[in-house]
Order: sequence, then C-alpha cells, then structure tokens
Amino acid sequence: MKHTRMILTALMAAALALAVLAGCSSVLAGTVHEDTEQAAALMKEIDTGLAYSTELEAAASRLAEWLVEEPGQLGTQSGLLARKVELTADSGNMTDTNLNDFIDHSSISSNIWVNIPSSVTIGLVLDNQSRAFTGYLYAPAAGQAARSLSRCAAGCSRMGAVFIQYGGETYVVALFA
Repeated sequence: MKHTRMILTALMAAALALAVLAGCSSVLAGTVHEDTEQAAALMKEIDTGLAYSTELEAAASRLAEWLVEEPGQLGTQSGLLARKVELTADSGNMTDTNLNDFIDHSSISSNIWVNIPSSVTIGLVLDNQSRAFTGYLYAPAAGQAARSLSRCAAGCSRMGAVFIQYGGETYVVALFA
C-alpha cells in the first residue's frame, strides 16, 4: 500500500510537470489566428480609405505561419515580435535589401510556401545588416500596430492581416496592396 501511494504520487507529479511544460511551450511557440473583424477594425485605424482583402489575409496567414514555424527562432525585442533568420550566401538573403526578396530567399527550405509578390507591401521590419550571419524580421504589437503600419499603407488601397499570439501578447502581420 505504501509503495502504491509513492508510485501514484510520483506519477501525479510527473503528469503535472508535463502539463506545465506543455503549457509553457505552447505559450512560447506562437500561434497564428485569423480574425477578419479585428483586422478590419485595425485597418480603419490605419487608413479609412483602405478596403479589406481576404486574398491579402490569406497571404498574411502563410507569412505568419512561416514566421512561427520554428519556435526556437522567435522572441521579443523592444515590444516587437522578432523572428531570427540564418543568413546564408547561398540563399541570397544575406544581401537582400527588399523585404519581399528576403522572405522569399529565407523561406525556400521551409514547409510553408510564402512567396509574397513584389507589388505587395509587407508590414514587417527587416534587419539583416547589423549582425553577422543573423537577420531579424520584426512584427508590431497589436496595441501599436496602427501607428507603425500607417507608413506601409501609404499609396495602397487594400489590406489583409492576421495575428500571432506569443508569450501572452498579440502581434500583427499585415500586407498592403
């Protein structure tokens, strides 16, 4: 009886530890969710002249899925979601200055086909110049997204967006055309 209790206590402790670890890893994994209503409300904050595009929303979803594909490459920096990207001379992403080309070259070996046309403006910030062999893509937090994405919307008539949940915060991946 005594051994049975000890075994049951040990099993319960192990199950609790696994549940805690699973909960922590899901918080740090980053999950993508589409919320057209929330995205349309954000669009109105950015520019009342924009129309919402489900095609751009679908492309933003592919991009967001690629961003969170490798949880070990995600983090936060200065209130932004940061996706770390290995820079390689073979892919061309090391010298890319165009965000669309950078994402295209960086996602070649991915399981997710991203390929955002060059006519689409991506609402992320690229840094592939300041650190040797490491590039970063930054997505704005939902609370500051309207202000930071308004420059991306300049000259555009359509927008689509999705949201990434990471570390208890919400971040925006938006595309404009």
